[in-house]
Amino acid sequence: MIRRTTYALVCALIAGCVSTTQNLEPEPTFVDSPRVGETRTVEVGSTLVEKALVYYYDSVQLKTPYVFEGTGVSEGVTITANPGYYVATRQDRAGTHYANKVETCTFGACTTEIGGFLLNDSSDVIRIFDGIRAFEIDETPDWVVAKFPYAEGNAERRELVYNGQSGTTIRLVYQEFEEATSRPAVSQQLSYDLADDSIIGFEGVRIEVLEASNVDITYRVLNSFPDL
Repeated sequence: MIRRTTYALVCALIAGCVSTTQNLEPEPTFVDSPRVGETRTVEVGSTLVEKALVYYYDSVQLKTPYVFEGTGVSEGVTITANPGYYVATRQDRAGTHYANKVETCTFGACTTEIGGFLLNDSSDVIRIFDGIRAFEIDETPDWVVAKFPYAEGNAERRELVYNGQSGTTIRLVYQEFEEATSRPAVSQQLSYDLADDSIIGFEGVRIEVLEASNVDITYRVLNSFPDL
């Protein structure tokens, strides 16, 4: 018991015993498509209204290649970061790590590995890193702050799909997709007689139908699905 207590006290006093690394998680965001008030024309089989739960990572989007060429003690080292999203995956005392694949060459011997950029918000210092090293750089790369969607194609979502017209009646399909599935977990056939009203609704959605045929439909979104 005394040994454990002593060890705990020592670890509390020594910074190396305390983990300062934080793995960053994507932020969940509800996305409506189209936006409320927007007018669209879509063909049979296309989505009318969609509410999706998409996860976004903070990131920087590199617009042009950035090449670091080492000098002095780092002479012979070249790190090339190609255009794309560099995702904020980890934060520690050195700053926030924005990672993707980079090419590292040491005296002509090249490998591709996980690397990227390390930003220290408090000091505005930027470093480029590969799998084992980090080097301070003097200029800001050609990038913009962006959001990177995580597994966008497998997002949890709800949607209404246009399924054609018969006389004054239009047909829709309601579908629910769970995360990481390509087939709907719920599917329901719907029909609406436009002779009764040009505004149709389902589970909070309100759509004003402006024109409809067996080819396409023109409509305005008055309200979307509530958040999941």
